Amino acid sequence: MKKTLLLLIYILGAVSVKAQDLFKQPDTATIATLGKLAVMSKTNLNFAVPDIPAFNILDNNPSTILRPSNPKAIALAFSKFLNENNKLVIPPSFAAEIAPGLFMKNYTLEDYRKKGINMIRFLVKARVSVGTTKDSTTQASKLAGGLRFTLIDKGDFRNDPNVIKAIFKLEEEYNRAVDSLKTKFRKEKNVPLLQFDPNSDEFIRYLQENLPDKEQATDQTIDQLIVEYKQTHWNATRLDVAYAVSASAADSLLANSSVNVHSFWLTQSVAINSKSGPIGQLLLGINDSYSRNVADDKFYNLFNLSVRFYAGSNRIKGYAEGEYKNDDFANENYLTANGGVEINPYDGIWFQFNAGIESEFSSGQNKIVSGLRILLSMPEKFKFN
Repeated sequence: MKKTLLLLIYILGAVSVKAQDLFKQPDTATIATLGKLAVMSKTNLNFAVPDIPAFNILDNNPSTILRPSNPKAIALAFSKFLNENNKLVIPPSFAAEIAPGLFMKNYTLEDYRKKGINMIRFLVKARVSVGTTKDSTTQASKLAGGLRFTLIDKGDFRNDPNVIKAIFKLEEEYNRAVDSLKTKFRKEKNVPLLQFDPNSDEFIRYLQENLPDKEQATDQTIDQLIVEYKQTHWNATRLDVAYAVSASAADSLLANSSVNVHSFWLTQSVAINSKSGPIGQLLLGINDSYSRNVADDKFYNLFNLSVRFYAGSNRIKGYAEGEYKNDDFANENYLTANGGVEINPYDGIWFQFNAGIESEFSSGQNKIVSGLRILLSMPEKFKFN
């Protein structure tokens, strides 16, 4: 059984006395019938994979905005599929991001939702990333590390009262089905109420034989709930902050590397909705970087201010973007008009393509800029154990 109501209830947490009593000390029959109690890492909603700080600091992409999204247990990114001769190559740019909190076990949303300083919620919202690439001109190896944290997340299903309400409605229906089977079992076996043992092997087998139809119906209802939640919350309001640092070396030895870039991001996404549902999502982003100049061994500032608007759905969406850039080293300002598409053809796989024009203020020169990325995460139905 891919999901059961108890598994999801345990993930979503206990929000009533009845639920707390039920799921803190479930009887053996319930555990044997529905399987090992799940943890929060067992449920994954695949909204668009967010940009990865350690990837963005290495990737020469016309857009510097760091898009917020919900944490993934593991996310991967690849780019630079064409060489200088426009021939297809194995991408030299690679990055991975993990959310440590999604690997922790044995905690419920009751723990997750506790007010005040909450290390569980902090670790779920925090992500760590690493990335590597090779400079196409100097052939120097580059390595990056990054940290990201979500400060505001209106698309967090674990905190959505409507989701919890719907799940507990299913829980009540499921409990009624189990209670009915208990009564039926006692009548068929002629077992007095005081002698009935819900933890007996015989009753456990009885539940396993008679619950599949109810379990299947519950699974289908939960699947539909998740589909609808993604459709209505793909553009949710979020606020992310991130930091990344990169180092380079003439060879591949880490000991010979030196730090050459520090980068900071602050991105606010705002849901644009109508009464009928999502219309789009507005992103406002700041990227402030400090890059080392090899000639004088000094760090110079590169400041970016971006605005992006998405329209579409969770599976496919397009966007338009404008970006202002101030380059302290070159003493120059730039404007970039950029557009792109994001496509999610399969669960856990995204293709992202963008192209635009970058204009230099002083010279008036324009150049075409573009980028192609492949982003991966664990499929929603994938389980680590």
